[in-house]
Amino acid sequence: MNPLKKNANLFLSSSGNNLPDIYNSLIGFELAIKNKLLENGTWDRRIKHNIIPIIEQEIDKTKAIQLKNSLSLLKCVAVDGTIGTVSPEKYPDLRYFIFQEDDPGGSTDSDLEALYEIIKDIKEISKSKGKYL
Repeated sequence: MNPLKKNANLFLSSSGNNLPDIYNSLIGFELAIKNKLLENGTWDRRIKHNIIPIIEQEIDKTKAIQLKNSLSLLKCVAVDGTIGTVSPEKYPDLRYFIFQEDDPGGSTDSDLEALYEIIKDIKEISKSKGKYL
C-alpha cells in the first residue's frame, strides 16, 4: 500500500532554494514519512506536521536538530497577527514567512538558504539509507 508515494515524490522533486520549493520539500518529507507509516501499519495521526522526531530517529539526528533550529529562527506571522517564529513542530507556519524586505524584523534570504542546505542534506542522507525517499 503506497497511497501517498506519487504525491510525496512530486513535492520532493522541488529542488530550489526559494520559499515555495523549500516548503514543498517539507511537505514531501511529511507525505513520504506518512506513506511509510501506512505501509508499516504504524500510522499515528498525532504526528500531524511534526516530522523532526522521525527524521531524528530514522534519518540523521544532527540534521534533525539543525532543521529544528533553522525553522525556529525564521520569522512568520503568528496566529495572533504578531511577528513570531516558525514552530519546528508545525512547519506549515512557513507559509506565513516574513521577508526582511517586507518588515525589518523579518528573515533574510540567507536564513532560507541555510534551511535549504539542511533539507538538501536530509534528502541525500535519506536516499543513501533507503529511507522514505
